[in-house]
Parts: sequence; structure tokens; C-alpha cells
Amino acid sequence: MVKACEENNVTFMAGHIMNFFNGVHHAKEIINEGTIGKVLYCHSARNGWEDVQESVSWKKIREKSGGHLYHHIHELDCVQFIMGGMPEEVTMEAGNVAHKGEAFGDEDDMIFINARFSDDRYAVMEWGSAFHWPEHYLLIQGTKGAIRLDMFDAGCTLKVDGKVDHFLLHESKEEDEDRTRIYHGTEMDGAIQYGKPGKKPPLWLHGVMVKEMKYLNDIMHGAEPTDEFKPLLTGEAARAVIATADACTKSRYEDRKVKLSEIIGD
Repeated sequence: MVKACEENNVTFMAGHIMNFFNGVHHAKEIINEGTIGKVLYCHSARNGWEDVQESVSWKKIREKSGGHLYHHIHELDCVQFIMGGMPEEVTMEAGNVAHKGEAFGDEDDMIFINARFSDDRYAVMEWGSAFHWPEHYLLIQGTKGAIRLDMFDAGCTLKVDGKVDHFLLHESKEEDEDRTRIYHGTEMDGAIQYGKPGKKPPLWLHGVMVKEMKYLNDIMHGAEPTDEFKPLLTGEAARAVIATADACTKSRYEDRKVKLSEIIGD
């Protein structure tokens, strides 16, 4: 797909929606300004409990979706966006521990990844639908401070020198409150919200979708992308996150550390 777009001068935009969260974009600005120093570590978690659904979603069938890591790839992409690229080496442990049988698919319901980046930087990432204590966040640790992006109790926190500042995860307080309400309600299963034909997206998701599509529309009408967002428009970001997911999958099945160079070449 990427090669075809390059050959025909077509813009290729990967729909990595977390890049368009107000909180993610602002966190990247804070990092670029040097406020929290060098980023040493990221920890992402997207966990919850999923009950039996009316039917088995295509997402739950590994042959169709690639499995949990692939259809929930946004957090992995977001960590790479924050860290400025792919890790050098990854290790993944995973398994289907609580959702076996015909009522469920065959994907992993617990995933744990350790990633080592260049220059002594690290990330730990976890996903799953077998957790009765739900969590959804991204924690960024730097040499001078830290940032927490909370997707469950929606909101963001910057901590530097013992002082705490708060900023929005989405575009408005109303959107953050809408997301928090949904997560604390009954509409979520394992950090997934199942939509139905004709059902309007929640307020926070609608807002992000509008923002993302406006960005694409501006690009199509001649706007110049910022350096950080260029990988979204060349296929580079899409290939990079799939490469890391493939390395993680290889680690899981071969029970070893896997270098990204094994996937993408030297």
C-alpha cells in the first residue's frame, strides 16, 4: 500500500487517532520544550474485563484481526510517537487465560511487553480483557518530571519539582466527562466499546474524529504537515508500529528477546 502510494504520489494517512488527542499532542509539546527532561520510560495500560457478547466480534478472531495487540495497536503507536521511534528490542508474554471456548475468540486476553529503546530508555505496555480492575493510561517518566494521561478518569497531569498542573485529555471538559462516564458505566467491555449500525459515536470520540479528518482535509488542500506528523502521511508510522507488533509476536512464540532489526533489516 505504501509503495503504491509513493509511486502514484498519493497521500497515505494512517488513522492513529491517539496522536490527535489534545492530551497526547500537549504532552509531546511539553517534552519538546524540555520541561520533564529526557524521557526515560513510558508505561501504558489498557485493561478491563470482557463478558460474553451476543456474537464473537471479528476483532476476537486472530485470523481476521491479527489479535489483541493489532486491533488495539493505538497505545503501541502512541508510545512510539512519544519515544520518537521504534524500540531496538522487545520481549512479549501473552496468553488467553480467561476467555476460552466457543463463546469467545482465540486471541490473547493478557499481553505484557517490555521494550528497550536507544539511549537507555524503556517502555512497559500491557493490554487485556481479563482484568477485573480496569485501567487505561499512559505514564511518561522523565529526568525532571512526569506526565500521566488518564483515559479512564479522563484528564492529564504534569508533575515537575513537586508541583502539579492539570490539562484536558480531549478538547473540552464536557468531552473528558463524557469519556469518564462511559468508562464507569456499562458500555465498556475490556476497554472496548462496541458500536452498532446507526449508533452515534460518543462525544469524545466524535470530537477526535472531526479533528483528525480536518487535519487530513487541510493536508489535501495544501497544508504542510509538521515534522512530527509527517510519518502519519507517508505510511512510515503505520509500518513502524506493525513492525514492532510483529517483533513482539515473534518474541511470544519463540520465547526470546527479538531485535527490531530482525523485522526491518539493519
